[in-house]
Amino acid sequence: MMPKPSPLPPETILERIRFTAEEFQRRRPDFKVKPFASFARFMATAKNARPEPFPGRFVLDITSTVSVDQPTAVQRVELELARAFAALAHEQNFGLSFVAYRDGHFVPYIMEDDQVMVKPFGFTVQEGDFQFRPGDAFLIVEMLSGDTEGFLNAVVDARKAGAVINLMIYDLVPLTHPHWVAEEFSLRAYSAFTAMLRISHRLIAVSQKVAEDVACYLDITTMRDAETVWPLPVAHFRLGCDALLRHRKPGTAVSFPAGPDVLLAAGTFKTRKGLLPLLEAMDRLWAEGNQTRLVLVGRDYLTNRTRTQMKTHPELGKRLFLAGYSADAELAEALTQVSAMVIPAFDDGFGLPLVEAAALGCPVVARDVPIYRETSGGDAFFFPDAGPAEMAEKLREFLALPRKKQLKFVPRASLATWRQSAQIMQAILLSSAMAFTVDVGVNASLRLLVPPVAKKPA
Repeated sequence: MMPKPSPLPPETILERIRFTAEEFQRRRPDFKVKPFASFARFMATAKNARPEPFPGRFVLDITSTVSVDQPTAVQRVELELARAFAALAHEQNFGLSFVAYRDGHFVPYIMEDDQVMVKPFGFTVQEGDFQFRPGDAFLIVEMLSGDTEGFLNAVVDARKAGAVINLMIYDLVPLTHPHWVAEEFSLRAYSAFTAMLRISHRLIAVSQKVAEDVACYLDITTMRDAETVWPLPVAHFRLGCDALLRHRKPGTAVSFPAGPDVLLAAGTFKTRKGLLPLLEAMDRLWAEGNQTRLVLVGRDYLTNRTRTQMKTHPELGKRLFLAGYSADAELAEALTQVSAMVIPAFDDGFGLPLVEAAALGCPVVARDVPIYRETSGGDAFFFPDAGPAEMAEKLREFLALPRKKQLKFVPRASLATWRQSAQIMQAILLSSAMAFTVDVGVNASLRLLVPPVAKKPA
């Protein structure tokens, strides 16, 4: 069983999370980690290599996918990896199992249809609990279940049965930028990440940038003074780009504006997605008489006020359109028609909208932050990581380009298909490839920094 939670009150833990996040922001720009040379060579060939089949079973957790109605972000990654591994398992004849957490246990699922895009997305639950065996390669895509404690205990049981626990990390935003998420979410992320460090055999990040975020955060929350310390392997891979491309049906009707005078941004309405600064930048262009329309595709996130603030905008329904959640076929068709996909987020784990737009031949205009440099291979049209005025200036510059020159900013060179993404993951698990290791202490408890106590006036 997992140990009891920290005796510290939640308010104190939150205060320490915030203080540690500030130190992370201060240190991260200059933080360096020296990767193993062998991993660079591995990544140069893994995307197009054909790995040997798993000698045992590959087990993929699909808890997050089967619990939602509309897959976005992590659920899309989970779903696409499931479909890609199903194809590889069929070709290579290795054991593949899907499981999801339910009532204290992992239960088995089978995939009956790899194209269904409505819940439960082609998966059917089976009777009984899933029985893990020694040597099972168990990949956990999302560690924050609705019942986090029960989920973690079920992972512990899988490890006791002999499964090798591989944790995929999409980002550390709840810990490194706690002001962007609800307090309860930061607390759950802290508890889950602390526990998973102790349970996992390997961490696999969705990008090199996230892998280095992990290394930096764990360097700050050091465990080097623990009685026992061991190296925990960290690897990273690339996500696929071809989900929208695969579901595209030319001629699909688009329910929102889509044409050469449209900029489109896609993603859940969250503060860190930078949609309000993007709207401020567009306000500057519209004040000059620019007729470019802005379409925002995505659903609301909890009580986030982004959409609420936009609903009273004077350009709503004229040059500003809030499209809501869009089906893959519709979004794919729109991306073949618009001027560009705009990515204004302040930070990200990978940036699926960027690569999915590029796969459809759509130019990408992105904030100049490290993750989008990595994901695009540096081939997007970048605007400074600054305010709306600087963003407006670069948008103005992009929109003034002839279409032939705009199309030079379609970042195709760095793209990987979901099949290639699964092949990289398979190769990592089979070869135990690692980019570097991080120190984990005997209790794997993050030693968050303690804010200084304010001195009382004399």
